[in-house]
Amino acid sequence: MPLLMLFVFVATEIWLLVELVNRFGAGPIFGWIFLTGLLGVWTIKHTGLNALRKVQIAAAQGELPQASPLADLMKLVGGLMFLLPGVISDVIGATLVLGGSLRERLAGRLQSGIAKARPDLRRPVILEGEYKAQNDD
Repeated sequence: MPLLMLFVFVATEIWLLVELVNRFGAGPIFGWIFLTGLLGVWTIKHTGLNALRKVQIAAAQGELPQASPLADLMKLVGGLMFLLPGVISDVIGATLVLGGSLRERLAGRLQSGIAKARPDLRRPVILEGEYKAQNDD
């Protein structure tokens, strides 16, 4: 089933690109593909692979990753979607990069999915409080 979904996705992307080239010409469409590719590279570089490292470090320490690195991981996936040539992948990429509340909700769902799949991971300890720096002088 996932292979069929991938085939339908790729076929739809190709069909949309052909239709757009027929309607607007090849130059603007290739320019669009180039610009979204640059945007994807910038997003990946800006987000960095730090989010992926944070998630990997948390899992290696036996902890459930927090929601904020998972949200950054969603932004990284959005940047990767911009690298793929196509209209649907650009819409998905823009949604993941720009949609802050949606990205946070997806990160929360991903975190709960990880918690269900890996019940051995413990939730991170978060200590809330205030502190005041004190000089010994």
